[in-house]
Amino acid sequence: MAFMHDDVIEYSENCETVVDGILSNWPDDLLDKNALKIFKVPAFEELANEIIGEDKLLGEELLKGFIIWVQHTHSYNQIRRTDFNFGCLEDYLVYRCRDVGIEFALGMIKFGYDANVPVSHTYILSNLIHLYNLHMGLVNDLYSFDKEKRDETNGAVMINAVDVLQRSRKIPLEEAKGLIRKMIWQLEIQMHEESVSIERFGILTQDQHRLVRGLMESAAGNIFYSAVQKRYGGELAALH
Repeated sequence: MAFMHDDVIEYSENCETVVDGILSNWPDDLLDKNALKIFKVPAFEELANEIIGEDKLLGEELLKGFIIWVQHTHSYNQIRRTDFNFGCLEDYLVYRCRDVGIEFALGMIKFGYDANVPVSHTYILSNLIHLYNLHMGLVNDLYSFDKEKRDETNGAVMINAVDVLQRSRKIPLEEAKGLIRKMIWQLEIQMHEESVSIERFGILTQDQHRLVRGLMESAAGNIFYSAVQKRYGGELAALH
C-alpha cells in the first residue's frame, strides 16, 4: 500500500490516494479501539487494531510515524508545481532526511525489536540514527533510480540523489551512481564505528541495545531488499 501511494503521489498533481482516504479521519487517540472503527477500509482497521493490541505504546508510535510519512509525501506536489531543482547534493540530503520517513522507520524497528525507547532517551543514539537515515535514503535512491528515470518520462517527479549529483556536477550517470555507492560504503563504516563506540559506554538499557541492533540489521536488510525486489530491478533482480 505504501509503494502504491508513493507511485501515485509522484505521478499525480491531485495527490489523493486510498491511503489519504484512510487517514482523513485519523483519530487523535490511537489507543481507543472504538476510535479505529471510523476507518472506511476494514482491512486497515483490522491491521491497526492488531498493531495496537500487540503493543499499545510502540504500536501507536508506529502508526503515527506512518501518518507523518504520508503527510510529507505531499511535498512532492509542491516540488512539481514550482519546478524546484536541488542545487547540490548537500541541499538534497537535508530534504531527503525528512523524505525517508525516519519516524515511520524507527516506529517499525522499535515495534519489531520490542525496543521501548522514548524519544527523550534516544539522545545517545542520535548520531547513529542520523547515519541510518542518510543510509536508508541513499540506498533507496541508488537502487530505485532506473525505475524513477523510466517513470519520469511518463510524468512522474524525479527526486533522487543520483540525478542531483549527475546534474549538479555535470558527470556521467555511471560516475554519479559510483559516487553514491561509495557514500553508502562510507556511511556503513561510520555506522559500525558509532555502534561500537556506543556499546563501549556500557550504559545502554536493554531496550536501547535492541534499538541499536535493529538499526544495523534494518540497514543491511534494506540493501538486500532493494537489490532483489522486482519493483526496482525487474525480472533480472527478482527472487523466484
